[in-house]
Amino acid sequence: MLELLNFNLIFVAKIVLIIFVKVHVANTCCKGCIDVDELTFEKVMVKYPYTLVKFDISYPYGEKHEEYAKFAKNYAKKIIHDLLIVCVGVKDYGDKDNMDLALKYSVDKNKFPEIVIFKNTTLHARWPGYLDIKYENIKKFIKENTELYIGLDGCLKEFDDIAAKFMKTSNVDEKSLILSNSKSRSDIVKGTSNIYILTMEKILKFGNNFIIDEKVRLEKLSKTKISSSKKKEISQKLNILKIFNSYMPKNDEL
Repeated sequence: MLELLNFNLIFVAKIVLIIFVKVHVANTCCKGCIDVDELTFEKVMVKYPYTLVKFDISYPYGEKHEEYAKFAKNYAKKIIHDLLIVCVGVKDYGDKDNMDLALKYSVDKNKFPEIVIFKNTTLHARWPGYLDIKYENIKKFIKENTELYIGLDGCLKEFDDIAAKFMKTSNVDEKSLILSNSKSRSDIVKGTSNIYILTMEKILKFGNNFIIDEKVRLEKLSKTKISSSKKKEISQKLNILKIFNSYMPKNDEL
């Protein structure tokens, strides 16, 4: 009888644990970010230089939430030590969970979702009202308000810096030296570094017009019937071209 009772207790405990886990997962705002409340808000933020916060309804949905979730999923691992990505679910009914937290930072529930950046535990920047909540705009918001590196898909910080040096000098010998040195780094960094190398080689051969011509070629190719992997490769190449173009002399810019 005692053994049966113990078995039943263990069985019930397992069921409770499964329900708890399912509820916890269901309440998670999005993959790559964490849910916080009045009690945990500052406790988790204090450990990070910056925290990206989305104040929203308790069970967020829709395009704006999906764009935030997309950013969290793609960037949580890339900048894991410098940026914490969180959600604050606010209720204006019942126990009014996190409503005091929203009021503390002057967040208007009628304008949900509202995205802000905290520097440690101090409110640092608010999402500009004129800007749509889109994946690329979230990256732009962070770039403009922090010193964190938020690269475009396929871009590498080290090679973005190399591209900047390469484009800023008009001296062919200096460009050749930068290219030569970057080849040794490419073997170490790998990834898409070979695209940077090839782009610099082409620019040396054909001049800055290569950037314009290659952009047109790739955009046309992206509209044809190609595989998803090829589309991704083209998208990364276009993003890298954007880096080179951003440092091109004004009279040559796209």
